[in-house]
Amino acid sequence: MRVIQWATGNVGQASLRALIGNPAFDLVGVYVYSDDKEGRDVGELAGLEPAALRATHDREAILALDADAVVYNALGDTGDAEQCVDDICALLASGKNVVSTAVSTHIHPASMSPGVADRISSACAAGKTTFHSSGVNPGFAFDILPVVVSTIGDRIDSIDITELVDMSAYDSASVVRDMIGMGLSPDDLAPMDFLTDVTWSPYYACIALLQQAFSVTFEDFAITCEKATTPVPVTLPWGTIDAGTVAARRIDIEGIVDGTRRLGYHMVWRVSNDVAPEWPSGAAHYELSLLGDPRIDVRLDITSPSGRGTSIATAMHAVNAIEPVCAARPGIVTRLDLGLHAGGYLRGSHSATRVTERAQAGIS
Repeated sequence: MRVIQWATGNVGQASLRALIGNPAFDLVGVYVYSDDKEGRDVGELAGLEPAALRATHDREAILALDADAVVYNALGDTGDAEQCVDDICALLASGKNVVSTAVSTHIHPASMSPGVADRISSACAAGKTTFHSSGVNPGFAFDILPVVVSTIGDRIDSIDITELVDMSAYDSASVVRDMIGMGLSPDDLAPMDFLTDVTWSPYYACIALLQQAFSVTFEDFAITCEKATTPVPVTLPWGTIDAGTVAARRIDIEGIVDGTRRLGYHMVWRVSNDVAPEWPSGAAHYELSLLGDPRIDVRLDITSPSGRGTSIATAMHAVNAIEPVCAARPGIVTRLDLGLHAGGYLRGSHSATRVTERAQAGIS
């Protein structure tokens, strides 16, 4: 299967390594943003051996490539979401299926603005292609995981999911500081401080999928946001945050059905385990509880020697959807539309990796 990689940041690098390493894929193009990556061997960008393919910043060359799918990992939520829609629509219209981790609200059509949904649907129709957006959260932990686990349940009284993210090893100030608000004064506002209406938040995509899967409607939501500051400076990969600034955040979203609380999303993000000791702490993980009969409790730990387990999982939830997305009907599809499919591959079960250089498209 001929595949293009778009962007090579934290998530994009994980996607790129997977596309190079999995012999089911024939990597034919890699799009990069920065000048210092232009023309570099994509194996080098992935931290692997040379792969006989060079990255390009030429958008038109990428659009002209013959490929089955594009893994689109641009910074949408923390970058230019409108440009992402332009890119995705151009790729779809050119005849390439797209799996994306760029914009969280694209995970379910009900969470997209009508204009964006119409544009993407029109591009799919023009190219006879399929669009699928995913990630770890949204895209898995708050939506697909409870759906899968519920298949062994009977009566479900409520669903509670806690996300604990240790951001102390993240090297992206645009995510940790500018989006989440770590290192800011508690009086300063970051994008997450505007989470007062769940219907425009990334988590509405999760809620929309749960409503579809469980045939239920949440008629109201309650949202609580808290911050905790550090008494001492904290050194992070991208810099040091000062004493008295935010080092942990907690957001709780509760969904109401017929006047009764039925859903709880609990998000705790930290750059230090030494603040707010009453909140969950330690290594990043997810905890799911389905209260009812039977009660079902699941803990999901995502770890990697690289310290980037969450980035790898985000990338792989998209990469592992490539084949079912290419086989799906044209249009916007969610994880519910794709049915059951496996991820990854068992080493030794395939022939050697195939990587193709597309010199005739200007990528040499």
